[in-house]
Amino acid sequence: MWGPAAAYGRPRRPAAGYGGSRHSAYTVIMAVQLIQRIMALEHKPPVTLALMAANALVFFGVEPFDVAPPLERACLQPRMVLKYGQLSRLCWSPFVHADEFHLLYNLSSLLWKGARLEARLGPATFAALTAELLALSQGLLVVGAWAVAEAVPEYRHLYTSTCAVGFSGVLFAYKVVLNHDDATTSTVLGIPLPTKYMAWAELLLASALNPRASFAGHLAGIAAGLLHVRAAAALRRGGWARRLAAAARRVAGAAGGGARGPRFAGGGATGARAPTAQAHAQAQLHARQPPRPAPPQPQPPQQPPPREAAAAAASGVRQISDEELRQRRLVRFQQ
Repeated sequence: MWGPAAAYGRPRRPAAGYGGSRHSAYTVIMAVQLIQRIMALEHKPPVTLALMAANALVFFGVEPFDVAPPLERACLQPRMVLKYGQLSRLCWSPFVHADEFHLLYNLSSLLWKGARLEARLGPATFAALTAELLALSQGLLVVGAWAVAEAVPEYRHLYTSTCAVGFSGVLFAYKVVLNHDDATTSTVLGIPLPTKYMAWAELLLASALNPRASFAGHLAGIAAGLLHVRAAAALRRGGWARRLAAAARRVAGAAGGGARGPRFAGGGATGARAPTAQAHAQAQLHARQPPRPAPPQPQPPQQPPPREAAAAAASGVRQISDEELRQRRLVRFQQ
């Protein structure tokens, strides 16, 4: 986002968009390189290219997109939004740029970040993410400028004089979403820095290199990205609603230790008595213990096979038991 201090008093539409008809060699080179990068993409991201086209068509005033108001009535000014209800500024300001260099720089950044996010999330989810970050970054800039002006009167100009335009607030939010879980290290001006903090380095660098850059608008974009990342992480962990429901169930179970079961408003009993914590622990302990082996069963005395008994009876030989055999041997030994 840029804060064009000299925006007021401009005509509604210069001959070649908000930036006028003057083309520098550098902007022409940037435009050619941007087109080459688009053509080199193996898979063309449709939502990213549509956003780029919307920014370019609004800037150059190509019909039927020649509907944007003058820059001084399109820029995001918090006081005009909150005091006078000019909500259209929230919609127009991201797609309006101060000059051609501002437009091409943002389009180049949008292609790099948008193509990666769209490939990761898919077109539909990326479009929803863009709408969310647009709303968050614009809203945070307005509310934040008002809050700072109320808390620190010396910075009231952020609320009354800020006039920000450009898509870079969303681009800073994109950068946070892209790099928040990146464990690698990048280099800024020869200084190594964790990649997940690159948005903060870019915030300081953009403000140092371009005094017209809207520090507040870029900071609101970073805040929007952080808010999205934190909210998404909370939802993945189950969210506050699931944790609150689990806590409510634990409280209801603890209150249900009475003889009649838990009671709620109206005094109606809702179920049987809940098991105590001690009984639950004993049940788990019994479930972990291995089953005890069964006691040995007494074996019946062995009988001679039927065939051998039948053969002995047929030959006239009487079978004697082991005990009788032992007695006969003892008598013979004593003789």
